[in-house]
Amino acid sequence: MPQRPFSADVRVNASFWLLVLLAAIVSPLTVVAAILTAAALTSAYGITMSPTDIIPRLWYCWILAIVGILSIFVPFADGICRKDPWNWEYDCPESKV
Repeated sequence: MPQRPFSADVRVNASFWLLVLLAAIVSPLTVVAAILTAAALTSAYGITMSPTDIIPRLWYCWILAIVGILSIFVPFADGICRKDPWNWEYDCPESKV
């Protein structure tokens, strides 16, 4: 199969999308696990709470979601990357080549 110039290997592309798919599956599972664990711990101490009562009190998950969304829309590293781009051949910034 002839390669197009500047095209990525099919295996690299497939592994990238596999990682994206796994992250999309695993991320909600961790939140659900935290909700169910919190529900089990509250019921163990005699406090009756359903998982829907616990969702607003899971501040760590809310903070993680907010920071994740902000990091997508507000790229802090762009200025640093433009000043000293990464040299992938030598695995270091251009200034150290």
